[in-house]
Amino acid sequence: MKLPFTCPQCDQENRENGNFILSIEQRDVIITNQITYEYTCSKGHQCFCVLQIERFEMLYKLAIHEFLENNFRACVINCAAALERFYEFFLQVVFHHNGYSSETFYEEIWLPIKDRSKRQEDLFKDTFIELTSIEKPPVLKDTHRKFRNHIVHQGEFPKKEQTRDFADTIFRIIGFGLYTLYKYCDSSLQGSTTSKDLREILVKMIMDVLDDNSINILFPLVIQICDELNSSQEVNHKK
Repeated sequence: MKLPFTCPQCDQENRENGNFILSIEQRDVIITNQITYEYTCSKGHQCFCVLQIERFEMLYKLAIHEFLENNFRACVINCAAALERFYEFFLQVVFHHNGYSSETFYEEIWLPIKDRSKRQEDLFKDTFIELTSIEKPPVLKDTHRKFRNHIVHQGEFPKKEQTRDFADTIFRIIGFGLYTLYKYCDSSLQGSTTSKDLREILVKMIMDVLDDNSINILFPLVIQICDELNSSQEVNHKK
């Protein structure tokens, strides 16, 4: 899939000539578990890049890419994986907020449920409720859960509208989850992530969907999330 990269040497040459616009180029890359990539820019410079993106972000971006290619089964699988990786991200941040180190979180909390999707979801729900006192956390409905299982485990092929609806649902869960972390765990994110990073993740996900024009997300929801984030920043600024 295509990812945006910049060339440090081109940027340096541009700055010397009074041009401060980054030299962003789209490059086809084979996505791996590595976070480092080597590539050659259009001027022949060899570049080395560290990909700064959360795993759930990448998986959701892959899902959008598959949707555009009409590969709806792959889109559903990537969306499901993105949601599970978001559960991991959410739990890591909240447990860090509660005083757990990364090592302790993975050894005591995550490893026992690493291969148990249902237990991951249950822990996400319990943690969300304890953090927010909201009795109905954003999780998949039974219909979406059954749909996912039919695609992932029974090898069925979904229709376009079914895939769109499932991807919308995953986006909403992640969006609300990110806003929740921003609202309740802002002061404890040093060392794992920052409130600015959470805002950037949400904005990037929104822009990926809107720019690609691939999934018909609920625009009022997006506006609501952005307004709440902006309001939170204004209150913090006044303090």
